[in-house]
Parts: sequence; structure tokens; C-alpha cells
Amino acid sequence: MMLLGKLLLKISSGILIGAMAQGQTLAQPAAAAKGAPVAGTPAVAKKLDSAGLKNEDSMKKPEELVKASNPKAKKETLSSTELSNEDPSKLEKQIKAIQLILRNEKDRVKKINLYLRLSYLHVSIAKKYGVKRIKGEKVSAVEAKHLDEAEKILSFLLKNVENNKRMLSTLYNIKGLVAYELDQPEKTVGNFLKSIELNSKNSQAEVMSIFIGEYYFEVEKYDDAIKYYQMFYTRMNKSQKALSDYKIAWSYLNKKEIDKAEHQFIKIIKEQLDRGIAEDSFKDLAFILTQNKDEAVLINKVNGFLSNPGLKGRLYYYCLLFFLQNSKGEPKEMVFKEVLTIQKDPLEVLKIMSLKVSFEKRDIPSPNMVNAILNLDKRLSLAKKEIKAQFFKSDAFQLEDDSEFNIRTHIDAYAGRLKTDENMPKPQLGELAVKLIGIHLNWFPMSKKRVLLYHLWIDTCVDLKNSPCLFNLETRFKNEKDSSESLEFLKKIQIEILALYDEAYEKDKVKHKPAFIGRLKTFIQAFPDDPLALRSEKRLFGILFTEKNYVEALPVGEAIFKNEKTTENAQKVLLIFFELQRYADVQNHPIYSTYTSPEITEVKREASLKSAMLNSHAGNFQNYENDIKAYLRTSPSEEKAAVVYVDYFKKIIELGQFDKLDQEWKSLPATIKARPTFNSIRSQFFDQSLNTGNLYLLPAFWMYGTDKTMNYQVLLNRTIHNQKLTTADFAELEKQDQDKRLYLYSIVAYTDPDAIHAHLIAKPKMTVEEKRLAYSTLLLTYKQMTPMLKPEQVKMFKEFVSELSQEDKEVAIEKNIKNMIFPNAKMNPKTYESYVVNNVDNVKFLRTKVLKAVTSGTSKQKIRLLEKMADVETKMAESIKNSPAPAGLSEAQLKEYQGGLADMAKEYDTQAESFKKAKVEVETKLNKDIDDEKNSLLPMKTAESWTVAQNENFKKLQAIYEKLSVKASIIFLDNLLSSKKIDTAEYYSLKTWVFFKMGMSEAHRKLYRAELESTGQQALIDKWKAIP
Repeated sequence: MMLLGKLLLKISSGILIGAMAQGQTLAQPAAAAKGAPVAGTPAVAKKLDSAGLKNEDSMKKPEELVKASNPKAKKETLSSTELSNEDPSKLEKQIKAIQLILRNEKDRVKKINLYLRLSYLHVSIAKKYGVKRIKGEKVSAVEAKHLDEAEKILSFLLKNVENNKRMLSTLYNIKGLVAYELDQPEKTVGNFLKSIELNSKNSQAEVMSIFIGEYYFEVEKYDDAIKYYQMFYTRMNKSQKALSDYKIAWSYLNKKEIDKAEHQFIKIIKEQLDRGIAEDSFKDLAFILTQNKDEAVLINKVNGFLSNPGLKGRLYYYCLLFFLQNSKGEPKEMVFKEVLTIQKDPLEVLKIMSLKVSFEKRDIPSPNMVNAILNLDKRLSLAKKEIKAQFFKSDAFQLEDDSEFNIRTHIDAYAGRLKTDENMPKPQLGELAVKLIGIHLNWFPMSKKRVLLYHLWIDTCVDLKNSPCLFNLETRFKNEKDSSESLEFLKKIQIEILALYDEAYEKDKVKHKPAFIGRLKTFIQAFPDDPLALRSEKRLFGILFTEKNYVEALPVGEAIFKNEKTTENAQKVLLIFFELQRYADVQNHPIYSTYTSPEITEVKREASLKSAMLNSHAGNFQNYENDIKAYLRTSPSEEKAAVVYVDYFKKIIELGQFDKLDQEWKSLPATIKARPTFNSIRSQFFDQSLNTGNLYLLPAFWMYGTDKTMNYQVLLNRTIHNQKLTTADFAELEKQDQDKRLYLYSIVAYTDPDAIHAHLIAKPKMTVEEKRLAYSTLLLTYKQMTPMLKPEQVKMFKEFVSELSQEDKEVAIEKNIKNMIFPNAKMNPKTYESYVVNNVDNVKFLRTKVLKAVTSGTSKQKIRLLEKMADVETKMAESIKNSPAPAGLSEAQLKEYQGGLADMAKEYDTQAESFKKAKVEVETKLNKDIDDEKNSLLPMKTAESWTVAQNENFKKLQAIYEKLSVKASIIFLDNLLSSKKIDTAEYYSLKTWVFFKMGMSEAHRKLYRAELESTGQQALIDKWKAIP
């Protein structure tokens, strides 16, 4: 027996426990000390006894591995497509039916065909009854009866059928079948030869020729056999071709024509027409090739025969099998190297490497055999699961024997019962034995020698003092502990390992503590009823408690408390409960909580707070609240209370219990409320109320401080609850970033545009965005689309104001136009002429001034100026054309004079037309702008006419609008959009509903349309227009 060692079990006090402290060994029965097995362990005659393993005498003989084929065992079953395989009783009924038909049939041809069918039926019945008859056995009476009937019919038909070779061929074929059923091969062959001679195209010719070839093969007439195997080869099916090829190969072989035989086998292997025949051809060809022991010759031949790597690998495999049984002791390295180079099939590679193990087998430990086993094991580790399974199921029988034999040689050499060639050191032999046993049991886990091998494995590991080896064994036995033998092995090994760890722990507690604790727990859990487990438990508790490893110490501590019920031990268990977050047990455990001390009270107090946090995370608010109240009743410091209140209020807000929040807030002392830590509560409340739509009124939270973000939330909340902006609110708004400031102004502008407008224009300087908003609020104040603005308003917002909103006033040049005086017919010629001459410069002056004024004037001013200037140009032209002629002109001179005046007037007529045309263009554009402005105005509709999705968002929005305000509704909607709870389309649909509900002025509809267009909401605009 192995010594246990110094397994010293200690409590934290350092007291040694029991006899183990004195270095005594683990007690074992006396019989065990004398070499007898411990109760329950598998019995072994003596240590390192390999007698039960395979030896040379018990191994399979090499010649059992593979044999050349027996060609005579391969025959084609003689049959005919005309024969029936039905039940004989059914065939008998068919015979009676045909006989009835024959009595009345007068047509000669039909009668012959009926008789022919009748003969087939008789042969079919005889064949069915003859299936179970052994060759050479006497034909039964039933068979003889039907065969006799068939023979009579055939004889009758042969007399009555003449000059019909095809029919005669068929009749002789049936006669051959009758002879075959009567075991008369010579007659069968004779009839078949006649049948073929009469009609070589007979559908049964292939079958008959193969049968004839088989007959000649049996009587060793191989040339005739070859002739008939080849006669109808092209018409044969794959199986028939394969059989013919195979028998031809053996015919050549029997004739000693080896080359022809080899090439015929190669043909079969290449064509693979029949898998079984091809496999036998591999064996037969391998047998032939291995008669020559020269590896190089063999390799050259195989490579010359075949190019396909898979086929070559298969042939080499059978060659190696024949070499193994015929060439003992020759490793055949060249062949192995060649086949492993070309073979790619993973299963075939495993079979070849397994064969290598057999080749390397020796009567003493063989490094080459070990290497062959290791190489095979490595290859197996890389193989797919299904490949390994197939290998061990069908191809590893010899490997199991060889591996077992190899283990025996190493164990015997390690135990000194066997010498080695190279005088291998004993430790090396032992390590190899361990490795080989492990590999063997991995390969063959259900080996019949499994128990014996485990004994050898354990004995060797212990003898070597190899702890990793023991660990590996422990793992294996754990996986097999349902077995009683394995359980006892496990116990033995764990005691040995525990002794090693205890010794190491005493030398270096820090380094070896985790491992020693693990081993103690392993043994206690595996064998709780063993006496050694009780002492191990005390040792374990002392270590775990000192290290505060409470999770693992708890069950151990509770077990100890049962025997030592003290306040100190109860306090330790309660502390463990606290660390394990079992706070209910700290406060209410029926055993440990009954003990009292200041320390226990403190533990219980802290547990209430920890329990509250756990209940909070678990969502159990009622228990959480109870724990919080219990904690606060302990009168903690104001600082700690504030922290707890913040957590409590956060939870209340998360649950939406705003009434409770309001009530609890009012009950707080003012000094606690003023703490900055509560800013997060206010912020959370504002966010939660907005996010959920539960816009609870809590004015107590409307306080401005130094936090801009917090102050903006206050402003939003005040606006939500319809609070009018105060001076303080405006002051706080001006501190905010512009985007936030303008957003809130735009919200308030929906209901109080005057206030926002007044505030903005009162600023010393407005930004562009503020100025645009101020103009929008001005429009909202007027409520009109294009209100007529005051001059100072036009001046302030000139970049935004439409000319339709501007007053129409006279342009300065209009006074000059009014002052223009044109001559009339009553004037004397000189006066008339002077007016015309003066007006030329005046008109040009006015023309220049009007054109300049038109570029900056309003549309109305342009129309007026263009119209008046056209009138001036027309009058100027008329005054020229009507100028009086000088006295004394002849008729021709007068006509010439008047023509000159007309030419002079053309310039002014042309200018008049240009001004008129320009006036029409401006007037047309103005009218279009006015119409476009009117048409762009969306019609006023009611909220009831607007369809929206009746979802949760709409229901909340509707409630907010009805209970609070339009401002609250829009802020709620904006929050939904920014948090991506709704998309843009739904946002504007709901926003439109709010505006419809509120009622929209012309100005509001104009501004809102611009917003819809800028955000791509044309579909919504179309929907709006389509409302009846």
C-alpha cells in the first residue's frame, strides 16, 4: 500500500487534529498491508502483472489477415427475363387459365405462343421449389413434375416449329433452363450452344454465353472459357462484364500467362464495374505482385499499372497485407513511404498507418513500434469523428491486439522481466508504458482488459511518483465514477494526491493554498462519509474563514456551528450572510439572528440598506421602500440621509409616483432640500414627466440656480404648465444658448406673440435668427397673411417684409411729371415751337429719372410711373406731329415738312410703347404674386376633419392638450421626435392636429406652410388641401 503522508488537518487556531498530526499513515486493513486488495477495489494478483495481456501465442496469425480470392466461388446466377418470380400458387392458376384457352384456340401462331408461355410457367414453378435445394440433392417430385411438363411441351413445339430459327433458339434456351434445374450442366451447355447458333441475337445470349464460359472454366478449358466470356461482352450489363473480366483474368492466371492476368485485373480495378469483384481483384493482383519481395520492383509495377492515387493506395494496402503475412521482420519502408505519399483518403491512411504498427511489432520494447503508434495517434486526433468511428468499427481489430502486446513488452521490461536491445532506462520504460496505456484506452475504451490496464497504469504512476499522471487518472476515474471499481480507484488516487498537497502547503502556504483548498473540497465532496472527510472539513474551515472566502466557508461554518453554538460563531455566519447579500437571513434567520451583540446589531443595520438596494434592482418597490424607511429611522447623518433620499426619489420618479414625490419632498427639512445633490432629482423628474407625458405640476421644483441645463428644464416645465414668462424667466432665457432660447420663444409665440415680439425688439441688437422670429411674431400679432405694416416696422424688417405689406406712396419724380406742359393748337407757332423744343430735354430728363425710380420702387409705384411716362412720351410725339408749318410752303414742301415731323415723333411713340409694355409686365407679375399669395394660404380646418393614427402617442397628446395647453402639446411632440419615438411624418401629422384644435390665423397658416415645405411634408400639404 502507498503511504498517505503527512496530511495535517488544522483549525484556524493551529491545533493539530488526530493521529494525522503525528505523521501517522492512513490505517488500512491488515490484509491490504500484505498485498491483498482493499475492499471494493478490483483485484489484481500482484503489482505490475501483465499476464492478462496479449502475448505472441494469443495473437492473430498474419495469414488470417488477408487471403487471395477463390474464383470458382464467383458465378452468374442463371436466369431468364421470361421466368416469373411470383408465388407458385398464382403461377398454377395461370397454367390452368392458359390450358382452358388452348382448348378453344384455333389460331396456330397463338397456340404456339401459349404453349411457349406454358413452358416458361412450368420452369418458373420448378425454379421456385428448387431454390432451397442444395447442389447434388435429388430433385423433388413437384419440381420433377413441372420440369417434365415443360420438357413435353418443348418436344411438342420442336416438332411443330420449322424454319423459325428465332423460335427454335428460344425453345433450346428453355430446354437449357430445364437441364439446369435438373443439375445437368453438359445438357444445359449443349442446348445453350444450339440456342446461340440458331439466333445470336437472342436476348438471353449474354447469360447463356457466361454460363458456357463458367462451365469451361470449371472443367479447366480456359481458352474456351475466355472465348465465351468475351462472346457477347459488348451487350452485357456492368455486373456481367465485371464477372467475365474477372474469370478471364483467372483463366490467364491458370494458364500461367501472368502478364495478361495482371492487365486483366488492372482493367477490372480501373473500370470499377462491380465493387466486390474490384475489391477481390485488388487482393488477387496484390497476391501476384508480392510473390516478388523486391519493393522497388513492386512500386514500379504498381505505378506503371495505375495513375489514380486512390486506386494505387488501395493496391499498395493489400500488397502490404500480403507482405506482412509472408515477410516477417521486413519493415517495407519504401512501400509505406510510397503509399502514404499518394494516399489522400483519410480512412485508408489510418488503415495503412495501423498496418505499420503491425510491421514494427517485436518481442521486446521497440522504439519503431512506439513511433508507429504515436504517429497513428496523432493522425487519429486530426481525423473527423465519423472517419475514426468507421476505422475502429471495421479496421482496428489487429491494432488492438498489437497495441496490447506492445504494452505488455514495456510493462515486463519496466518490471525487469524482459530486457531491451538498447538498455532503455527504467523511468523511460515506465513513462512509455503509461503513455501507451493511455493511448490504448483512448482508442479502445470498452476493451475487455480495461480493468487490468488501469491497474497497470496506477501501479506504474505511483511507482514513478508521477503526479501529473495521477491527475490524468483522477480525471478519467471521475468521468467513470458510476463504476464501483473506478470509484475505489478514484478514492485511492485522491488520498495520494491530498498527501502531496498537504506536504507542499506546509512548505509554502501562500503559493499552495488555492490548490490545497481545492483538494480538500474535492475529497470531502467525493467521499463525505469517510472518516478522513470530517477532519478535512475542520482543516478547510480554518483556512477559508481566515481568508474570508465566505461563499465556500458558509456550509462548512454552519456544520461547525451545529457542534459549537456560540455568539462568535453565529456572528461569523451572519457576516457571511451579509457578504453573500443574504440580508433577509441577517435580520430574520431563525437561529443565528437570535444572538445579540453590538456587532450583530451593526450588521443588521447595514443589511437593511443593502437589502433596499437589492429590492430596488429587483423591481420590488414595496420591500425597497420598507428597507429605506427602516434605514432612515436609524437617524443617519444628514449627508447619508440625503444620499438615500436621492436614491429613493429616483425610484419614485421611475415608477411615475409623482404624488408621493410631492408629499415626500414637502416633508424634507429645508437644509436637505438645498443640497446640490437634489438637482439630479429635479432634472430626472422634468425628463420623466416629459418622456412619459405625465406632466405633473410640481411648482416646488421651479427654482433657478447656477446650473444652466437645470434652469432650462425649469423654463420648459413652467411653459408646459402655461406659466406666463416673467422678467426672471426672460433673464434666465437670455443666459441660455441661442437655439434653446429661440425654441422656447417660438413655443410661447403660439399663444403670446406680443410678449415675445416686444421682448425681442427691445433688445439693443438682434441676431438674424432673432430678427426672423421677431418678424414672425409680428405677423402672428396681426394674424393676417400680408398685413399693412407701419413704416418703422417695414424699416426694421425690410429684408423679410413683402411689398404687399408696404404703404403705396408717391415717388418724387411724379411731381415733375405732373408739372409737364405740352403746347396746344391755340398757341401761336413761335410759342408752340418753344414748348416743343424745351420739352425735348424735359422728356429725356424724366425718362432717365423714371427708369432709375423703377429699379427701386414697389410694383404699384412702377406701374404708376410706367403708365404716366408712357402718357408723357405719347403727348410729346403728338405735340411734335401737330407742330404748325411755316407760312408760304408749297404743297410738296408742306408734305415734306410734315414727314420730317413724323420721323421726329417716332422716337417718342416707340418709347411710349416700351413703357406701356413694361407696365403690363409689372402689372401682370403683381397680380400673379397676389394670386399666388392667396392660393398658397392653406384653408382653415377643424381637428375633427383631420385623421391621425389613434395610437398611444395621440391619446397622450390629446390628454395634454385638453388638460394643459397647446405649448405643452408641442413640447411633448418635439420631445417624442428628438428621442426618435416617432418619425417626422407622424410628428407633423400630430402637430397639425394640435394647430387645428387651437385654430390658426392666416399668418400662422402661412408660417406653418413654410415650415412644412422646408421639411419635405408635401404629402401632408396635399392631404390638408384635399379635406372637404
